[in-house]
Amino acid sequence: MRKDPGFFRRSPEECCVLELRYWGYAELGLWEKVKSLFRTMVGEFRAAPNSVTLVRVVAACTKSRDFELGTKVRRYIREKGVSLGLNLGNALVNMYAKMGVMEEAERLFRRMIERDVVTWTTLLAGYAAVRRIETAREVFDKMPHRNVVAWNAMLSGYVSNGCFEAAMLLYNEMLALDVKPDKATMISVVSASARLGYVSIGKVIHGYICKAEMDKSLDLLHSILGLYTSCGDMNSAESLFNKLVIKSEISRTLMVVGHVKHGAVATALETFKQMPYKDIAAWNAMISALTKSGYFSEALGIFEEMQRMKVSPNQLTLVSTLTACAKVGALELGRWIHAYIERNKIEMDAQLGSSLVEMYAKCGCIDLALEVFNRMHVKDLLAWTTIISGLAMHGRSKLALEHFKDMEGNGIHPDAVTFIGVLAACSHGGLVEEGKHYFDLMTRKYGIHPTTEHYSCMVDLFGRCGLLNEAKHFIESMDFSANRKAIWGALLGACNLHGHIELAEYVTRKLIGDDPTHCGAYVLMSNVYAKESMWDGVKKMRNLMKREGVEKVPGCSWIELNGVVHEFFAGGACLQSRVYRD
Repeated sequence: MRKDPGFFRRSPEECCVLELRYWGYAELGLWEKVKSLFRTMVGEFRAAPNSVTLVRVVAACTKSRDFELGTKVRRYIREKGVSLGLNLGNALVNMYAKMGVMEEAERLFRRMIERDVVTWTTLLAGYAAVRRIETAREVFDKMPHRNVVAWNAMLSGYVSNGCFEAAMLLYNEMLALDVKPDKATMISVVSASARLGYVSIGKVIHGYICKAEMDKSLDLLHSILGLYTSCGDMNSAESLFNKLVIKSEISRTLMVVGHVKHGAVATALETFKQMPYKDIAAWNAMISALTKSGYFSEALGIFEEMQRMKVSPNQLTLVSTLTACAKVGALELGRWIHAYIERNKIEMDAQLGSSLVEMYAKCGCIDLALEVFNRMHVKDLLAWTTIISGLAMHGRSKLALEHFKDMEGNGIHPDAVTFIGVLAACSHGGLVEEGKHYFDLMTRKYGIHPTTEHYSCMVDLFGRCGLLNEAKHFIESMDFSANRKAIWGALLGACNLHGHIELAEYVTRKLIGDDPTHCGAYVLMSNVYAKESMWDGVKKMRNLMKREGVEKVPGCSWIELNGVVHEFFAGGACLQSRVYRD
């Protein structure tokens, strides 16, 4: 900004001009100019801004996320003894809440003599944003007055923290107190209903939205459409989509994702093909939906089409595509993506780095996975869990456990998925005592309740080491909430490995007794008999399968040859293939 010494003479007229300039910059959202004006005014000309100006400067720091200057402004206010009036106090509380520094936000909140609903709501939203949802609720309950904005902040906080049932209960409480919901309210409630699968409640909400004449809001209609597609009510989704006056990329993408999620892949692909315009969000949604639904070859096909259309992928595109590569073993494409990331200097955040680590590990290149992991600047829980699981998969058990200790040393707490990798490492390495130690550590130190996968890893560990009776006693003593069918199946596999006929028959009787259509039990028991040349037993298992109408599910494999991913089923031809461009 050009210096104008005369501008800062503190006559009433010139102060008025200065205030108008601050106001103009703030109204236009020119936050850098607001900050520059403040620096010049305070630094070079020693002029003292009033509280109105300071509110605008603090707002500029918050909007531009310049928390370094914001902290200096706070220090200036304290040193100059500027009174924390309502507006200035609210601006400062909001700034610290946006920074996530809730201790300072609450300290300022308590110092404020006057507070209004904005003050309380800002504090509430700040706690919700840092995932302290119980503290946010305490603030909400203490509010002397609540308007619809405060209710919306609490609802949004519940939804963003995954507390969907609590959000629905709060909405009912809101209605009981005759608080009239607005568009923001309904978006949160629709989102919670979608995540809970409450399609019937969603229809009631849709009716209310139409009755309250909120159905002109495209954002709200998109939320309802998303609810129908996520809950599998494609008839209602089609009906709403056809009534939309404006069929945006968002609405079309929601329909496509809904079709994928509920198995109508051909319809989804055709709908996607017919979209008049596809932005990067549409491509990402399609690839992600196909990958999450297990249509990996189709996901790679869409990525290939995206390349052909000269659409540049972003981090989200690459994460989903790398996941698909990992699932089908498409190492060549995975390498191409890695080279693309480096060539285009795409930021390797924790999520993208973890996807690369997983791809290399699952494609058999554990040393490359380690190389990528070691080069990552930011390693979050997902990154550590991915490398531990990859090392376990490759039989590098001791190195996997070393990485687990390094993770703890870096102050990152493991979750249930991390311990699946740790226990799998113990299983692959035959480390019985270590397995027992980590299973105990998981429950006692970290308070993680074992799942079916954890129990299965322990049974597999005992089984690999020939401790079949210990595995049997372990299963019989475990929590009934786990899926015992899968865990008994792990023991049956161990019986097959060690040729333990008597225990295998015992396990098979339990499995078939609980589920006569359990294909795996018949097949594994038949394999046990065949291994011991007990052909009468093999015949018996096959006859039982015929009597119960059980058919063996064919295996499925993917092979990548010269840039083509082929999908094969056991006993059949190649059913489908997708090509990507190298």
